[in-house]
Amino acid sequence: MGGRFLSRVCLACLLAGYAVMGAAQPASGTAAGADAANAQDAAAAATACLPPLDAASDARTPAAARAGAAKDARAESFVSYVDEPVGVWRRRVRALRGLKLDKTPAAENPCVSILERTGSAVLHAVQKLPNLAAKERLSQIQVKLPYYRNQLLPGTPSTGRGRSAMQPYGEPESLEGEELDRDIHDQLVLQTVRTEYGYRIRKVVDEKAGVMLYEYRTDNKDQPVEMSSSGSSPRDVGFGNSWMLLAPANVQQSRFRYLGRQRIGRQETFVLAFSQVPEKVTGPAEIVLADAKRSFYVQGVIWIDQRNYQILRLQTDLRGPVAGTTLKRLRSEIEFSEVKIPQLTLPMWMPRMVEVNWEMQDDAGGELHFYSDYRLFQVSSRILSAPGVQ
Repeated sequence: MGGRFLSRVCLACLLAGYAVMGAAQPASGTAAGADAANAQDAAAAATACLPPLDAASDARTPAAARAGAAKDARAESFVSYVDEPVGVWRRRVRALRGLKLDKTPAAENPCVSILERTGSAVLHAVQKLPNLAAKERLSQIQVKLPYYRNQLLPGTPSTGRGRSAMQPYGEPESLEGEELDRDIHDQLVLQTVRTEYGYRIRKVVDEKAGVMLYEYRTDNKDQPVEMSSSGSSPRDVGFGNSWMLLAPANVQQSRFRYLGRQRIGRQETFVLAFSQVPEKVTGPAEIVLADAKRSFYVQGVIWIDQRNYQILRLQTDLRGPVAGTTLKRLRSEIEFSEVKIPQLTLPMWMPRMVEVNWEMQDDAGGELHFYSDYRLFQVSSRILSAPGVQ
């Protein structure tokens, strides 16, 4: 099915049914109900957290293991982010440069308290989250495989990263893995013409599932935009609510492991790795093919602000192969920033930038999304007809 990849619903896209507050949670209108809810959230966090890895041994990965990790990265094998030492897979997560591994005893695992406090911050925000609109600017690229940087011929000068200034004579070298990702990233960043959309985030209360967030795009006439593989139509949606991964009702759907601390810009962060547990995921993300939908599960890394327990960055990768597809890699990198809505006293943390890269058997590509100008919007009967929203 290479080349038939149409669209992807991101990790926490609630079109797939990811709830913010499950209906089974106790009511918090009374002290007893609040205490019961807090106890349930703490139990869920404790169950989801794995003990920290041995930071001392992991920080000094033997040379053989480092070589093996590099080989695995080029082969794009599916290495577990929560079961394998960080040194085996951290090369795949460029944003982990600067990570300081904590030597934390298992009995003092900070993962539980981090999940509890982050979950509280998520619930506090979603309770006051209004219907939001934003401006979205989109860059896209798709290439056929095998792919050669600038379609270089033997002996043609190259300025690409990680390669010599002169291509050797003979067969040109094709790009793959991390090198292919970097080249696609560079081309996305250098694009000067980007397609603009309106981006909508709508909150809906479901009697069974609880609070749900739906996301969709609109064109310059405020009409909903369908995802498609044709032309410049966007392929991805669902980034605005990706932080719902850490809502108390959802943490039990993944396993988490505390990695350590890292400075991002001016913020000091806690860093957690996670991996979804397929049998516990109630609404998995989906890939929409020409003939069917395919569910998939993810793993990744989360960076959480140490001051206010807001998510600053989130990266997801495939947890394993996706049945019925030739998909080899699917990665999303999301950066969040503080958004102040004039009519609200509560600052919101929403996506500022999202990059998605994917590779199948016959082609590869990427999308780069920039979000700005968040504001309130009123739901009308016209907007209710948005794709996937009933």
